[in-house]
Amino acid sequence: MPRMQTTPFKFTKMFPLLVELCPIRIELSPSTWKTLSKHIHMKRLILHDIHINATEAHAFWKACEKLDVLKLVDVIVEGGRIPSDVVFPQVRILGLQDTMSLDTAAQFDLIYP
Repeated sequence: MPRMQTTPFKFTKMFPLLVELCPIRIELSPSTWKTLSKHIHMKRLILHDIHINATEAHAFWKACEKLDVLKLVDVIVEGGRIPSDVVFPQVRILGLQDTMSLDTAAQFDLIYP
């Protein structure tokens, strides 16, 4: 999977008004997620065919806290459950397709008996 070739801080300088990010098949590092959540007022994140490893997972979920729209399509997030210090107070639209593990999906009450 290709890695983003610029530093996270340089990326935020290049796109300071970014409101929507739609990376497809690109790997973003934990520092990228942290930088995006601190320096960009992104409101929509649409991920397709992305693998987020366990070391990136917490930074990824924290970055999602500020979003209005979160759409995950064929996204694998390692690391088990969503951390207990993460909440999604602003998410108005949540789209999940071929994405969550059963453990994570259960947290959203998406598993029915």
